[in-house]
Amino acid sequence: MKTAITIALLAALTGCAAHIVSSSERTVVVRGMTNDDYADSQVLANAECKKYGRVARLSGRPVGYSSDFVYDCVL
Repeated sequence: MKTAITIALLAALTGCAAHIVSSSERTVVVRGMTNDDYADSQVLANAECKKYGRVARLSGRPVGYSSDFVYDCVL
């Protein structure tokens, strides 16, 4: 019983975290649960861009009901 509750809790918590929606050498899109997930999205985007020797620069913030942060991977 404890195992089932633990698994359900972990599944619920991971659904709340910011995560990468798409990624390429030049662009990363990170989806947060709210428009306030900027700090988490920046960390994820930087890690993804670093794979290509680049750093993430925010190019699009969430608008309306969207929670997607768009980053350009720049040199």
